[in-house]
Amino acid sequence: MATAISGMDIYAPVFKVKRNGEEYPPKESILNIEIDEDLETPAMFRLSLNEEINIRTQQFRWLDDDKIKPGTEVEIFFGYATSKKQGMMKGRIKALTPVFQSTGNPTLSVEGYDLSHDLQKTAKKFTDTEVTYSTIAQDIAQANGLSAKVDPTEITHGKVERIKNEMDYDLLKRLSNEIGYEFFVRNKELYFREPKDNIKGDFTFEFRKNFINFNPRMTAASLVNEVHVTAWNVKDKESISESAKISDIKSSVGNPDFDNIIEESQGARVDVKIEGRLVRSQKEAKNLAKAELKRRNKGFIEGTLECIGDPMLRPGITVNIEKVGKRFSGVYYITKATHSVGDAGYKTTITVRRSIFMSMEDLLPQQDSHISGVVIAVVTSNQDPEGLGRIKINFPWRGEKDESYWARIASPMAGNERGMVFYPEVDDEVLVAFEHGGDQPALCYRSSLEWKG
Repeated sequence: MATAISGMDIYAPVFKVKRNGEEYPPKESILNIEIDEDLETPAMFRLSLNEEINIRTQQFRWLDDDKIKPGTEVEIFFGYATSKKQGMMKGRIKALTPVFQSTGNPTLSVEGYDLSHDLQKTAKKFTDTEVTYSTIAQDIAQANGLSAKVDPTEITHGKVERIKNEMDYDLLKRLSNEIGYEFFVRNKELYFREPKDNIKGDFTFEFRKNFINFNPRMTAASLVNEVHVTAWNVKDKESISESAKISDIKSSVGNPDFDNIIEESQGARVDVKIEGRLVRSQKEAKNLAKAELKRRNKGFIEGTLECIGDPMLRPGITVNIEKVGKRFSGVYYITKATHSVGDAGYKTTITVRRSIFMSMEDLLPQQDSHISGVVIAVVTSNQDPEGLGRIKINFPWRGEKDESYWARIASPMAGNERGMVFYPEVDDEVLVAFEHGGDQPALCYRSSLEWKG
């Protein structure tokens, strides 16, 4: 049973900052403290210190303190006097910003990030052949001194490589996006998991009871009913085709009539097609279609909610928001949370998202319609009526017979009335390049090596 937040039972907020296990700096010197957590970026903390100057030595207490410097690891706790303090973050100081004014005491702003920020600077070794994404996450966690909280993934990949200059953080973010997982670091634990966004929340907010304000927004501008994925299986020389419908991503806590809502808001059913992505099986294509359908519908209802501070409100959990009308009442997923303690007391502001499936952060990057690099095609004709040595081709990964116009063949030592040509036969595979990223083939390269197993 969901429990209501005791928003009006106000206790004295307390916080603590620790360095090497001891409280430092003392809370009496901290004017305010804030933590920003986001599923998409490393968590950040800020604290403002009331600076003091020693009249005799003319040294500043904090600005000249070797214990408060970039690289120092700290722990931050939030809570109330009558309850156990919650460990919010383990991180490192990254920046110091003093403020000197003509009157009053100077202040020192101390800023830093959680330990996931360190992963943006490291590229540790990991098992890269015949490996699952979850194994890679475990390897990187261990290599960086973190414990792994990893949900197992099913598909074994023959080879997984880094993109040029890709650090550990970017690698895990890319892999998690590909399969609809979440990746973040909390304290010294690395999470690589399925989003916990399809269950009723443990916290309940009600209008005029226990939140300060709630500002939701509903938009149907980019909603779609179905996503189709087509690709080409190089090994079997067969096209791959899969699709995902709203029923494939439906959640027990979402709107049961979401499919009709989309059709009514757009004036017709909206189907989109994804082609040319690298997938190796029907299952990968199905997962890609579902992830893309989630991404395109992720912004159905979004909003922010401000309430009396509660350290249990963290990104990656659901909350129930009730008595705000039929359209906006329901289960929401927290994607971002800001906890702040200062003169105004302890407040928490959360960014939430709601939809049929309780989608998480962006799952897949948007791609334009241009085709970059080279792609695989299959020869359909080599009988050029103009005798120019051109061929026609078909792109099987598009899942349809869309024969191209005549495309030239790249030949060695070619020139005016000289050179050599090796005609590919019908049904041979060729590599195709496109001029300026357009959708018409400009140049075909001789047949690629085909699988004969």
